[in-house]
Amino acid sequence: MKSGTYLNILEQRDSCNVEELHRVILDVYKEKKYDEDGNIEEDNQIVQLYEVVNSALKKNKFIGTSADFHNLSVECARRNAEEVACDFLERGLDKYPISVDLLADYIKYGVVCNRIENCRRYYSTLDRIPKSNWNWRAFRFSIDYLMVEMEREICGSEIKQTMLSLAEEFRRYIPDDENGYLVQSEVHSRFNEKELEIAILEEAVAKLPRASKSLLRLADIYYMQGRVEEALSSLCRCELDSLEPQMGVSQGYLYYLDGLCQSNILLRELDNVQIERDAIREKALKIYDSLKIAKKSLDHSFNLQNEWKFLVNMLEVKTKVEYPYY
Repeated sequence: MKSGTYLNILEQRDSCNVEELHRVILDVYKEKKYDEDGNIEEDNQIVQLYEVVNSALKKNKFIGTSADFHNLSVECARRNAEEVACDFLERGLDKYPISVDLLADYIKYGVVCNRIENCRRYYSTLDRIPKSNWNWRAFRFSIDYLMVEMEREICGSEIKQTMLSLAEEFRRYIPDDENGYLVQSEVHSRFNEKELEIAILEEAVAKLPRASKSLLRLADIYYMQGRVEEALSSLCRCELDSLEPQMGVSQGYLYYLDGLCQSNILLRELDNVQIERDAIREKALKIYDSLKIAKKSLDHSFNLQNEWKFLVNMLEVKTKVEYPYY
């Protein structure tokens, strides 16, 4: 439905159907308009978004399930409209005051738009709900929220213990979810406890059948510590674990780091031993395969694009093997 049509319909009603509003916002972004240079007019989409949501927020009655309010808030936040997301979440929480999803969403988006007092109130409500009723979102967003609160209050050790307790409960109640391990490792990282961070990530990799995020984080750490072969081993498994319907890691960065690790190993071989030209070419082409995959996912990362170009140029000079995918 076009936004103009929806606004006319909304004027005739005394309520807002939240699921319908969500569909209209999706339609706003599906209906792309282009300028004279062929670029998408994103400003026009933003204007339409705010016209629609501002009109909807004037209604006193909202029809929808807690899931409808959650989906709408996520869509608004995806458009960098966290304040609007919170406006609708407040309407949703009026109807569903102990919805775990809505409370978790609010403390996630509320800190972005500086609604700190509301976040504290809603976090307090969420915290009173038995942890056995929490989902991954409640655990993950609560720890993220407490990280922000820690920057505002001089009570780091107390909040640290709360976060670690939440991470332990996350793992207890949702044992197959990798995020429980990740948030626990992030707490240790925040307090510069590198050995504990690594230990938690390695535990996730050992226990879980799929642990792509932990593997990629471990590869990062191993690489920075000079443990390049271990980093590459983690990346090899990560490439398989990350093949999911909704990929949880950046494929561009995954394959870029893979190419970087392989390059380190090859350059050491070039410096230390005499290897055949055919072997050099075979290894260089394998690196280029990883970098080709990486390039397709690095379009929005300007810094990594430049690093990618440097790596390819350097390999061409050092190995005398040209990149074949220009």
